[in-house]
Amino acid sequence: MIFTSFIFLKGNSQSWIRQESNINTDLLDIHFINQEIGFAVGNNGVILKTSDGGNQWVLKSSGTTNDLVSICFPDSLTGFAISSSEVLKSTDGGETWQVKDTVLNTNLTHIHFVGQDTGFIVGRGRMLITMDKGASWIKREIPGLSFNNFWATDSKTLYDNETDFLILKSTDGGENWFVSHDYGVVGNWRDMFFTSKEVGYVLGRGTAQGFSWGMIVKTTNGGNDWTLSGYKELDSYLNSIFFISDSVGYVVGNKVLKTEDAGESWIDLNCNENSELTSVYFTDLLTGYIVGSNGTILKTDKGGISFTSSPVAATSIKLYPNPVNDILHIELINPSIQNSEISIYTITGDLSAKHIVRGDQAFLKVADLHRGFYIVSITNKEQTVCLRFYKQ
Repeated sequence: MIFTSFIFLKGNSQSWIRQESNINTDLLDIHFINQEIGFAVGNNGVILKTSDGGNQWVLKSSGTTNDLVSICFPDSLTGFAISSSEVLKSTDGGETWQVKDTVLNTNLTHIHFVGQDTGFIVGRGRMLITMDKGASWIKREIPGLSFNNFWATDSKTLYDNETDFLILKSTDGGENWFVSHDYGVVGNWRDMFFTSKEVGYVLGRGTAQGFSWGMIVKTTNGGNDWTLSGYKELDSYLNSIFFISDSVGYVVGNKVLKTEDAGESWIDLNCNENSELTSVYFTDLLTGYIVGSNGTILKTDKGGISFTSSPVAATSIKLYPNPVNDILHIELINPSIQNSEISIYTITGDLSAKHIVRGDQAFLKVADLHRGFYIVSITNKEQTVCLRFYKQ
């Protein structure tokens, strides 16, 4: 087996690589079924599919020329995409698509599934609900609500982004709604993401007295309270948020932001991308994708941060044995990375262990970890070193 390690400097920009989409229309949403198969949708009915982890994207016939704004796959074969007035469905893993329903005068904005069977489509004054994986949809009129975005933590607990910085919540599957948060200024929320039933994030853009700013708010108690989550900046607009674990998340808009501490702080990755970035999705802790205007598709396999070559890392740290059964020995050769925090993550970003190393070596017990690949992150104020190891 070959195992690699990398040193990276926070904020560098070379790890996002532009992929060939072969289109120049705006892409509005991205979704992956697994690490290899993913989809991007956008204006003029565009549906792009990749079957090799984003290296190649193939245009699929959608059956519509309307702008597609949201896409979701509750399982590997069944997928849905929506325009402002249409519901499209695929039953063969996104190879073919048909328009299954037309919903006029609603301005559909978002589709979201909780598990494989229960799904929601929302728009202006209306919600569509399925309990049978889209075989049938219940249409519920909700006068006065205009869903900008939507999230469901279960079939009953729903959240809605409204205009004027309102966050609404329902605890009865959308029958009744109440104000969960009113920020009290003019602006619009753009996206939301929950990492658990209690912890969620909402981002948007506010305006007041001729100024505008982007901001992120967070709840840790299921929407009872919302507080600023480490970010509020002038002349910033934010479009999409995605968390790959409880602590690691990304935001895109006119910049790319990353948090490694559950939104307490956000790193500007300085992506230097001129296109407006509209949607972000990660398939594991290191591999992620961004789509945006003019057919933009960006990919990283380094967690969004630029890595130097592995020989540099090899002279800075030793990790052995690899593969490992019981005790993982980490030896820090470069003094600049001593007195660091060591974290072990699964490949999907779940934190498995954390350790503070004071001297030049550490011994980590990994016997209880399941078989498979893991990532060791060694971090101090100057740099972070990431290494992969295999637990036998």
